[in-house]
Amino acid sequence: PRNTTPPKMSEKEDGPSKGDITIQLSPIAAPDDDAEEGDDQGGDDDAEEVTDGERRLEQVVTTILDAYKREPNKEHCLVVVFLNNLSKIKDADEEAIVDLSITLYWPDDKAKGKDIDDMDLEKLWTPDIEIYNANEMNKLYEQGKNFNIWEQHKEHGIITWWQRYKGTVSVQLDLHAFPLDKQIVEIRISSSTVCSDYLKLIDFSEPDALAPEAVNLVEWNVLPGRALSLREFYNPGEKMHYSQLCVSIPLARRSGFYMWKVGTIAVILVLMSWTVFLLPQESFQDSLQISMTLFLAAIAFNFVLMESLPKVSYNTFLDKYILMCYTYIFLSVVQQCVMYCITFDDPGTFKLINFLCLAVFGGSFIVLTIVFGIVGSHTVMRHRKDRTAPKPKKTKGKQKKT
Repeated sequence: PRNTTPPKMSEKEDGPSKGDITIQLSPIAAPDDDAEEGDDQGGDDDAEEVTDGERRLEQVVTTILDAYKREPNKEHCLVVVFLNNLSKIKDADEEAIVDLSITLYWPDDKAKGKDIDDMDLEKLWTPDIEIYNANEMNKLYEQGKNFNIWEQHKEHGIITWWQRYKGTVSVQLDLHAFPLDKQIVEIRISSSTVCSDYLKLIDFSEPDALAPEAVNLVEWNVLPGRALSLREFYNPGEKMHYSQLCVSIPLARRSGFYMWKVGTIAVILVLMSWTVFLLPQESFQDSLQISMTLFLAAIAFNFVLMESLPKVSYNTFLDKYILMCYTYIFLSVVQQCVMYCITFDDPGTFKLINFLCLAVFGGSFIVLTIVFGIVGSHTVMRHRKDRTAPKPKKTKGKQKKT
């Protein structure tokens, strides 16, 4: 296994504390006021690019220095996350297909004043950052070729590491309200070898790291509340705590497909099964054949439907409605069998009982369908309200850091 002992920052001779670390920040070069107006646009772009790089470096160094002052007994690693794509959620497997880029910054005394080619990468300490809840993940950049050292300020010894991940991550789905459910996709980033006693992650991502344009899901809507949060999680197998950066993306399912393509067909099968109430007593064989054919059609439809529904051990919202429809088809078959066993001398009595059964079946089915519709509409409207909720206004003044 790799040596996971974190590197130590250099200290002043007159003090052993990491809080006394001194890092000389290079000032950002101010634009030359005497520059000629005839400079081309390309030169201005290069100067602006260099200035942005200098500013970014100073932010990195300042953030690391402040972190060491607060907690001098730990190593600190800056993490930059960018979501490239969230393309699919597999309900049956409870996993999501993601494309994610991760960049790390951390200081190392061995890298001060050196180029990356002069470093022995096999002996270089790394925080071993991985995606904790990954199932199958491919790394696009070859290990050992994704390191770099800041060229402008080698005296700081800040190492840059980057990697792009493509694959699947496990997602905990609560499908009781399916297809009117809301889910949260989490991507959990942490070290695989260094516990939180020695390493702490710091979120250094850009504001557009979790842009809604990166979520390309036909079946889902993106809700407000995308966040990057730092936490500590406990690994019961190793009995250790680890620093973790969690990417959270709230989603709401678009239920139109299931309501129209599944619910409508189930209702049509139920209505067709009630045609047996209109047949005379002599047509028992025909009515029974109609009922059994519709019941077999409902079973075949259920098998086709199983391919697109999540395979869970409990009944979802849609499962309950489909089960109610199948129950009405089954009861119509039972009613016809009972009516055949009872001999009616008067055909008018037979028709009257059938009409009463039709009224009871139809009235109760309509009431239950309305109840399901009200619950579903309320859930959908709540999802739309959450999706179109205005962003909270920024308050003036200093905000407390959490």
